[in-house]
Amino acid sequence: MAPHDHTHVAEGLSAEMLLQNRGRLLGRLDDEITTLAGSSFLLSSESLGFLRGSGVQRLGRFLQVRHLSSRAVGYIRPRREFVESSFIERLKHRQASLTEFFKDLGDGLRAQIATLDKVVGRENVRLWKYERHSFPDGCVVADFCRHRGIDRAPVVDRDANRSLSLPAVRLLVAYRNFFTASPPGRPTTEHNSALTAALGEVAGPRFRFHPLLLKPVIRRQGIHLDWLEARVGASLRDGMDDNSGPSIRCEKDFLDFSPESLARLGHRSRRMLGHFGGRSP
Repeated sequence: MAPHDHTHVAEGLSAEMLLQNRGRLLGRLDDEITTLAGSSFLLSSESLGFLRGSGVQRLGRFLQVRHLSSRAVGYIRPRREFVESSFIERLKHRQASLTEFFKDLGDGLRAQIATLDKVVGRENVRLWKYERHSFPDGCVVADFCRHRGIDRAPVVDRDANRSLSLPAVRLLVAYRNFFTASPPGRPTTEHNSALTAALGEVAGPRFRFHPLLLKPVIRRQGIHLDWLEARVGASLRDGMDDNSGPSIRCEKDFLDFSPESLARLGHRSRRMLGHFGGRSP
């Protein structure tokens, strides 16, 4: 819980408020550990993926003080999927220009894994490639249970975090560039969730960056990508040369709105938008 995190800044959460939240959540975790004494338990959260150095070390100390042995398990996406998914996730919460986004891409994942190696021991860090087509019923939770010898996987919504289509991403880019404020009286996170849900209804081809845009980025990550592939034991360069279908080559490509997406937007906003074709945001 860092006060400079973009979601915390958007919600106006101070360092003092975050400290109180941290204490409350750690108290709940302590209660769960007491209840599950002598049993194995899973600690799973999207937020864990954002923990960096000191945060991972604090979590490790928290578990060690309670005499708990721990293992870390993670799925690593192929680089193209990771970059495209990361851009969408960033766009869901704030403005994201291509220049700023690609500049911010670094070797954070490698550093995080290295920290986990130190905290829980390299032999206790397991990494698998994220390949949805290879999972039982396409479900990553079922695949995790298979790896860990859990007989019955919990029932989950496999499409709960479905990615936005290319037409939806184009609308969201235009929105972020021209309408950055949340509606009065509505929390930013609530507004973003509603906005993302509405855009999820916009059908179309999947969002993709063109290989010519991606390759320089992947090339800069060369030595780190080699390291990740060695840890996962598989190639993470799937589809790097695939230029089939529509894709984004530059910032201007975001403003190529399809008639279908405008019709959907017009239906949701009860306005006639058919004559707003072309590249006008």
